[in-house]
Amino acid sequence: MRASLSAVHAAVAETRARNRRETTKARLLVVTAVLTFAVGLVATRTRAARRALPGGSAVAVTRPVQTAPMPAAPEPAAQVALPTPAVAAPEATDGIANDSAVAECQVLSEHHRWRQAAEPCAIAVKARPNDATLLLGLAQSAHARNRLPEAGEWAKRAIALDPTLAEAFIIHAHAEAHAGDDAAADQDFRRYLALAPRGWHAKEARRALRTRPSAT
Repeated sequence: MRASLSAVHAAVAETRARNRRETTKARLLVVTAVLTFAVGLVATRTRAARRALPGGSAVAVTRPVQTAPMPAAPEPAAQVALPTPAVAAPEATDGIANDSAVAECQVLSEHHRWRQAAEPCAIAVKARPNDATLLLGLAQSAHARNRLPEAGEWAKRAIALDPTLAEAFIIHAHAEAHAGDDAAADQDFRRYLALAPRGWHAKEARRALRTRPSAT
């Protein structure tokens, strides 16, 4: 009986000792797991912080380097205004005005608006005195205003520069007839017909020649 009780006590003591060992082992495992988790969490945060920095490296704290102050820049010397040579500016305005007058004279003459062409054609001829077409425009303008002697002079100058201008011969013929020189007028009419046998003034020229058969 005593032997049985001793065996029971021994078994109970052994069981308690084993339970204490298991409890201690479990506690050690829990502490180890907690420490491992904590270390891993710290390491993960450290790596994340390093990756957030440029180049993946930690920021090095540097002290500012003190440099000697730069010397003040010297004040610029006063600029001396140099005299500029006096150059006569080109008369661009006159050139533009002359070109405009030439274009206006040509357009008005083409549209047979010779009365309005008097002023621009006068300016154009002054700018280009050797332009036969401009001289003819001025002659037509004077002829339209019944200034026959003036028209004849301008027509004569145009013919001297370009003897193929048929209209100039008609204007010059009218000026000669107005001055009483029918022979000279008939000669101009013939030259007109030679240049423009079907021109605007062909009928007029033939009619004038028929009225003076003795001059033919």
